[in-house]
Amino acid sequence: MESLADITGTKNLIGGKARRLARMIRAGLPVKNGVVVTTSEVATILSDGAVPTHIQGSLASSLIFPVAVRSSGIGEDGKLTWAGQFKTKLQVASPGVNSAILECAEAVRSTSVRSYADLHGIPVPRLALIIQEMVHSSVSGVLFTRHPINGRRIYVIEAVEGYGEALVSGQCEPRRFYIDPRTELVIKTEGASKPELTPAQIHALVSFGRTVKRLFRADQDIEWAADESGNIFLLQSRDITALEEVKDSLECVLTEEAARIKCLGFDIEGDVLSDQNVAELLTLHPCRMAFGLFTYIFAHGSGAIRTGRNEIGYDIGPELEEGFFHLVKGQPRCSIVHDALTYRVAGIPASDYARLVDLYLGRISENPGLANYPELVLYDQYPSVEHLCSVFGKTKGKRYRRAYEQFFDAFRTLEDSLNASCRRGFLPRWRRAIKRHENVESLDLNALCQRYKKVADLLRTQACVTFVKAARVGFFAYARLRNLLIELYGDRGQEYVDILTSGIPAKDNPNLQLSIALFAMKNGQRSEEEVLRQFGHLAMHELEISVPRYRELPAMVRALAQSIVGNPRQSLEESVVKSLRLREKLVAQSGARRAELERAISMARTYLPLREVIKFEYLRGYDLLRRISLRIEQTLKWEDGLIFQLEPREILKLPQEHVGYVRLASERRQRSDEDRGVAVPPVIFSDRLEEIGKVVQTADSKTLHGIGVTAKVVEGTAVVVHSPDDHDALAVLKSGSILVTTTTDPAWSPMLSVVGKTGGLVTEVGGLLAHGAIYAREIGMAAVLNVPGITARIKTGMRIRVSGKENKVEILDE
Repeated sequence: MESLADITGTKNLIGGKARRLARMIRAGLPVKNGVVVTTSEVATILSDGAVPTHIQGSLASSLIFPVAVRSSGIGEDGKLTWAGQFKTKLQVASPGVNSAILECAEAVRSTSVRSYADLHGIPVPRLALIIQEMVHSSVSGVLFTRHPINGRRIYVIEAVEGYGEALVSGQCEPRRFYIDPRTELVIKTEGASKPELTPAQIHALVSFGRTVKRLFRADQDIEWAADESGNIFLLQSRDITALEEVKDSLECVLTEEAARIKCLGFDIEGDVLSDQNVAELLTLHPCRMAFGLFTYIFAHGSGAIRTGRNEIGYDIGPELEEGFFHLVKGQPRCSIVHDALTYRVAGIPASDYARLVDLYLGRISENPGLANYPELVLYDQYPSVEHLCSVFGKTKGKRYRRAYEQFFDAFRTLEDSLNASCRRGFLPRWRRAIKRHENVESLDLNALCQRYKKVADLLRTQACVTFVKAARVGFFAYARLRNLLIELYGDRGQEYVDILTSGIPAKDNPNLQLSIALFAMKNGQRSEEEVLRQFGHLAMHELEISVPRYRELPAMVRALAQSIVGNPRQSLEESVVKSLRLREKLVAQSGARRAELERAISMARTYLPLREVIKFEYLRGYDLLRRISLRIEQTLKWEDGLIFQLEPREILKLPQEHVGYVRLASERRQRSDEDRGVAVPPVIFSDRLEEIGKVVQTADSKTLHGIGVTAKVVEGTAVVVHSPDDHDALAVLKSGSILVTTTTDPAWSPMLSVVGKTGGLVTEVGGLLAHGAIYAREIGMAAVLNVPGITARIKTGMRIRVSGKENKVEILDE
């Protein structure tokens, strides 16, 4: 046993926490007196089941009681935190110190510690113990020498009255002081109303923070306490996991992935990560299960994207094993390199296709907006022979053009058959499969986990493969029609596309069916039970599995039904007539290109709705996975919502070991909450990772730019809706409002019906084929999507103008 002030032992004997406290004492910092029971002595205590007499004697003679007994594990302050895994005993009086030491030592053998170690694939650390005189705290807290969330160069002090355990464990709201470290002036305070800190205490904390930061050559997270006289003592210090570490980690991941695909022949310089439509599907901050399901079902390995596109005729191989999607401080981003690789057709070798991808990356560098729905605005999916010859030379250019021609000959055959095979084969088969698996109430834990895997695999191998194929054909059909009409009619071409791809009859239009059903429910023509039976599996934010489905929110559904103004069916019928008349007019004018235009219109009007129909159906699988997950959570008696912090592969392991996973899920939830404060650009360049964490200032701008998806212009009062639980905002939504939100999906149709054609839609995320764009065109609503920071800049009640024609939103009255 050694005194903290006199420590000479190595870190392997005393642990990282004790080693750091000893250095702080030697640097003259205010740290209470204490001793360390070394790892070898703890091993002896565990072996004998008792505290040796010489340790008992030394404690009695060297310390003033009461004391705190804490762990100092080997590696405890390394990359992996063991916070909360070991015991801490506070206010230990002399008679109880032996039992406190035994209890803290025994914690290393606990099931939870072993589970935590197994979970992370590491050994249980050897344990030393710190026995330290208590600070009789009037105020306690934490000092950060750099903002722990956004990385700004300010000091943040969090303070609570009394002892700090409630703060560290997240049980109470602290008072926060934001300090300029150069002037030591308080920039602002927030949180709880007390305690207050004196200027002298703030000066002392900032001064200590500077010293500890210099001592360990890194920004610090310092626990402190002030005694009844106001004197401050430092309890422990850790390096902050700052944004630099996030950037370094992401840079390492991207570099390793570039090296992996280079070995497969794809020598590509750099990468771009885009939110494209993945944030639209998953929300800006998906839970771990939502992201894990998305990558498992769609993205990595033999997921639905690779399987479905290869069945169409693309040539995708092991390059999609990993690296397609990333979480950057909790926000999903798609690799443009990997996305572009999913459009390679057979006959073009990897080394040459990589040159096309390099061209795409260069264009995004010049215009980052091209990273949004790149399949529509960036990728040349049917390049001309002239373009191919300019890139690869005459011989290769002609050969590769033939490869594309062969691909699209087969693609046209697929266009002629896929719709019928989906509607007559897949859809009835899928509904029967879901029906067979929907009874989960009587299943035990093991059976629930197996059922979860079964449903996820049905989505991965059936429903979402079919969706990928329909979506690919639909996106190509839309792009083909758009390019043709712009070629024929110039600037009016996009307006014609909007009209021609709207007015889809109700039987093929699930986006309008829900609004029509709610209108009928409002008028007593359909019961609430009927509506929920048909549409209850939908949710605002379709793939965010932690969000309640409509079947769980009947009161909200009733309120939406009552809010609908106007007849959605009538509006749809007007749109159908408008689309049909324009179609007849343009076809009559097309002359020699009549057959080409007719097919382009027909395919777009067939496959864009089919994509929505299949999505409507595969969401039944997501609804079932949510029901299974909640049933598992109930069986394990976990906190509400905690199950959604696990990944799909971890669900299967719960019957064997769930103690470690509950801790892991709790850590992830806390980390997710912290990540929400970090600004992540919608488009991240691999050579500009320093942009992560930088806040884009929009506060002084009255004009914000995005993607206009209709040509309509409207002025109105903004209503900002942040989430499905935003009942106050939903309550003020009315006809003519401008709905401002992060993104929309099919379950938002009722809200858009409330707003109606006299209102507008503005979102942070989305593009030309986002659900909001499709719906806005359907009912003739003004809409601008993909406006960065719009939900922070706009407040409910502001008067704004939405101009899709000019791709902008203007603030008229704040």
